[in-house]
This record gives sequence, structure tokens and C-alpha cells, in this order.
Amino acid sequence: MSGNGWRIDPAAAGSAIADAKMGISGLDDVATAAQAAIDAASAIAGPKTAAALARLARNPFLSQIQKVRSGVEQAADQTKLALDAYVQGDEEMASHSAEGIGR
Repeated sequence: MSGNGWRIDPAAAGSAIADAKMGISGLDDVATAAQAAIDAASAIAGPKTAAALARLARNPFLSQIQKVRSGVEQAADQTKLALDAYVQGDEEMASHSAEGIGR
């Protein structure tokens, strides 16, 4: 348990969620750079190499980047919802406890 009484530190958990979402934002740049590199190489390559590069662009390589981004984003969003529910539940318990003490 942390020193503030929380079993989950909402600030630290929120920061980790924000860091994860910020980290995946760079994946769009990676996908764009990969596509640009494939396009540039295709423009100067021979026909067999250009065909191989075209297959690379069509294969799951670039779509996998989007799947990873989407999966991490969904996990972060669901974790944030769970964290919010945890905080709300804790606040409700504290409120009910305070009401009981006041009786």
C-alpha cells in the first residue's frame, strides 16, 4: 500500500496511461516513414525488387503497426475507465464511512 492509503496510486497510474498513449503516437510516423522508404526504393529498383517491395507494402507489415497502435490505445482507454471507477468507488466508500461516523 502506498503512503497515501491508496492500493493503486491514481496519479502514477494516470501518468503511466498518458505515457503509453504518448508513446504510441510515434507509430504513425514510423508507418509513414516505412511507406516512404518502400516508395523511394521501388522508384529506383529493378522490376523484381520493385515487385518484392510492392508485396512488402501490401503484406501485414504496415497494417501490423496500426493494429499495435489500436491495441495499446484500447488497453489504455479501458485502463483509464477502470482507474476512474476505482477512484469513484473509493470516494463513495469514504463518503459512506464519513456519514456513518457522523451518526
